[in-house]
Amino acid sequence: MPVADLRLVSDEPSSWARPVSTVKASRRHTHPAFAPHTGEPKYAYDDGLAIRFALAPHYEAWAIYKRHRRGLAPVYGEWFEYDLTDAVCKAGVLSKADFERLYGDAPPLPDAAFRSGWSSPLV
Repeated sequence: MPVADLRLVSDEPSSWARPVSTVKASRRHTHPAFAPHTGEPKYAYDDGLAIRFALAPHYEAWAIYKRHRRGLAPVYGEWFEYDLTDAVCKAGVLSKADFERLYGDAPPLPDAAFRSGWSSPLV
């Protein structure tokens, strides 16, 4: 059975390995969803859904469906808890002004939204 030759192992990094510090700081977390966390829920949209989500400290997402009717005012459903991963990775992030322009007539969020009090012990 062959045995590894430990004399060839060194503590110097391989020539192909690139240290993490060489990645430009400006390229890290450029998606608006990963902007510094202020605790304020962010705004998004996805397939007819108006979405509000927050990463820290709540880690929640809420969505409401907006159905358009020809010649009539749009009809909204009820707010429901939405998958946070879809809100961050799939939904398009909007500014507050754009969200209010598109979904300003939506009913207010339920009282339970963003009030869970849960926070990750890892953060």
